[in-house]
Amino acid sequence: KALGVAALELFSDLLNQAVVSRKDAHDPAFDPTSYEQGPLTDDSSAVYSVYDALKCQVRRSAEQIIPADPLQMSAVLDVFGKYAPKLFRRLEMFVLSKHPAAASDRARTLLLDGELLEASWCKHEYASLALAWFPSLTPPDQQTVLRQADAIARRYMDGWKARVEERETRPPNAVEVRAFSAHVLRDALWYWRAALPADRQAAIDAIVAEFGDPEAWRNT
Repeated sequence: KALGVAALELFSDLLNQAVVSRKDAHDPAFDPTSYEQGPLTDDSSAVYSVYDALKCQVRRSAEQIIPADPLQMSAVLDVFGKYAPKLFRRLEMFVLSKHPAAASDRARTLLLDGELLEASWCKHEYASLALAWFPSLTPPDQQTVLRQADAIARRYMDGWKARVEERETRPPNAVEVRAFSAHVLRDALWYWRAALPADRQAAIDAIVAEFGDPEAWRNT
């Protein structure tokens, strides 16, 4: 409360140092935060390492700053923008999801980023931002996002077919191709499906009715 953004800067710098210390000496370009897939709001790991504790505290610091003064949003985003690890993009999206109108241009840019749309490492944070701001995008921007979602399966289709042929010693049939496309689309939109237009929600519901809920494995 006393230091505001200055406290966030301190914790963020320490967090970045902790990320750097976890890098692979044999591959300096490797981002150790690129494989993390749990939501940032899960603090259960905060007791296990300095890195996890700092990750938790950076998020909490931002959570305290923005509600108290939404005009500080740009300063908070500037802090996160200094650092390259993917974790800081997740923090950006998380903070923006709380008050997207405070930096609507940045919220729009992130939602229209096709790489973020399909990335597994930020699926929860992208979804949070989409739930908060996708309905406020212009219709052309909404269509751009949805076209990008539709295109994901096509980009990976050839590689998937090759793996099926290698494993099964036969090409995938039409039913399998349709199932692959349906699964990819469902997974890309699943966590923010409540923000989709009615026809898109109905399409996702139809996929789930046929192929199942992507979260169902948690209940087995």
